[in-house]
Amino acid sequence: MGLFHVWYADTGLLPQDIYPLQYGEQECDGGYGYGPCIRNFYFLHYVYSGRGYLLAEGKRYEIEAGQYFLIYPGQLAYYEADKKEPWMYRWLEFSGAFCEEVLLAAGFSKETPVLSDTDGEVGRAVCSLTAAGHAEFSLIMGKLWGVLHAMTAGRMQETGGGSTYVRKCEAYMRMNLHKKIRVTELAAYAGINRSYLSRIFREQKGQSPQQYLLKLKMETAAQHLKKKEISIKEAALCVGYDDPLEFSKQFRRHFKVSPGRWQKQQFYEQSVRGHGAGAPSSE
Repeated sequence: MGLFHVWYADTGLLPQDIYPLQYGEQECDGGYGYGPCIRNFYFLHYVYSGRGYLLAEGKRYEIEAGQYFLIYPGQLAYYEADKKEPWMYRWLEFSGAFCEEVLLAAGFSKETPVLSDTDGEVGRAVCSLTAAGHAEFSLIMGKLWGVLHAMTAGRMQETGGGSTYVRKCEAYMRMNLHKKIRVTELAAYAGINRSYLSRIFREQKGQSPQQYLLKLKMETAAQHLKKKEISIKEAALCVGYDDPLEFSKQFRRHFKVSPGRWQKQQFYEQSVRGHGAGAPSSE
C-alpha cells in the first residue's frame, strides 16, 4: 500500500461550526482502491502526484495531480489509484454546521466533486495541516481555516448586491477568527471600499463590521470555554487575542461576566444537567 499516516483530532477541544476529525497522507500502490463505502462525514482528498479515479453518484471522474475531490456524508463512493501511475494524496475528514456553506463557496456540489488547484494554494494549505500531527487545537484550527480560505478565495460570485458582500465578509471572518482582522482587509477581500462595507453592514446587521466581528469572536470563545480542558489563554488565542487580559476585558464587556466565572458557571450547569438534579440516587 505504500506510505500511510493518520492523525486524529480531539473534537472535544474544537468549535462546533466546523472541525477536523482526522487527517493524514497515503502513497498508494498501483491499483489500490478504497470502498465502495459510505462516509459519515465530509472527506477531502488532495492529489499531489500520480493519478486515479473516483466513482460517485453513478459517475466516474478521472483525477490527476493538482486536483482535489470531495466525498459527502451518506454518499456511496469508491476511488482507486492508477495501476501505472498510482497517486499520492493527503486527506482530511471534517464536519460541522458551517461545512455546507464553505463547500458551496469553494465550488463543490455532488454534481461537481472534483476541483483543480490552479495556483497550488490549496495543496500547500492541506500539506501544512496534515504535517501538524498532534499539535495544539488552536494551531490545528488555524491550519484548517487556512485550507478553507485557500479553497474559497476568489470563487464567491458577486450576485445579490450588498447582501452578497456581507455574506462574503462573514465567511472571511469565520475563516480567520484566529487572526487580527482589520476592516480595510475585509473591504479589500470583498472588492469594495471601506465606507460602503460599513454602510451595508449597518443596514443588514445593525452593527458595524468591527462590532459584528467582536461579537463573533466572543461567542466563539464562549463555545470553546464550555470545554473544561481549554484554558482562557487558549480560548483567547483561538479568536486572535495574544493578550489574555485584553481578551478578558472584551469578554466581560460582551457578556457582563469574566471568562473565568462564565466557564465555572457552565461547568456547574452542565454537571447539574448531566446528573439530573433532583433525581433519586441509585446504587
